[in-house]
Amino acid sequence: MIEIKNSNLDNIYNPQEIENLLAKYASYQYETQELRNSAVLIPILPVLANKSQSNPANYSYQLVMTGRSPKLKHHTGEMSFPGGKFDPKVDNSLKDTALRETYEEIGVSPEKINIIGNLDDLPTLTGWTIRVFVGLLDIPPDFKFSINKEEVAALVKIPIEYISTENLFYKIPFPKDHNFSMLCFDYKDPELNQNFKIWGASAHMLQEFLKKLYNIVVINPEYKRPTLNECLDALKK
Repeated sequence: MIEIKNSNLDNIYNPQEIENLLAKYASYQYETQELRNSAVLIPILPVLANKSQSNPANYSYQLVMTGRSPKLKHHTGEMSFPGGKFDPKVDNSLKDTALRETYEEIGVSPEKINIIGNLDDLPTLTGWTIRVFVGLLDIPPDFKFSINKEEVAALVKIPIEYISTENLFYKIPFPKDHNFSMLCFDYKDPELNQNFKIWGASAHMLQEFLKKLYNIVVINPEYKRPTLNECLDALKK
């Protein structure tokens, strides 16, 4: 179920407004030695909504996601945002992790990405905490993404208008623990002519993105992700 309240989708691509809205919310950041650190980037790609470029209101945006390669050891075939684990040998911060992984996976260099905010850290039952960065891609319309085929099977650009569609999200049980639930939605990419299912942590990040930026609520009281303490307890079992 999706409930739309005071949606601000009329003025859909305003970089300064997006940054200001994200800055209104203090994101939760977990500092724990018991979970492994990772980071992802939610990349915002501006697109021209019609032929007139003179009016900024003519611009919309897409969110860039990747389909994980079947060559990977974990989460193969899942839809995710560019990202990965913190590497202390090359990363000074989790922001560095998100930028490095984005360049490695889809070929957008750090100087072409403007980080404008964070969502809440997301702990997982698999022993990770994910720091979620939001960034604007400063790339030309004809930019060719350089896909790392060892890690990425597909690059998918989902319009924000689609993600905010009423009744798009639905709830599914956790694969291993039915005390919790996951959000999920389906998307058919018109360029690839391929169906994708976005679920789990990635879908949760998107619902938080919608809530913080547009006051769009896509969850109901039955939806329950594990808390940090529940994730820590799961590791002890």
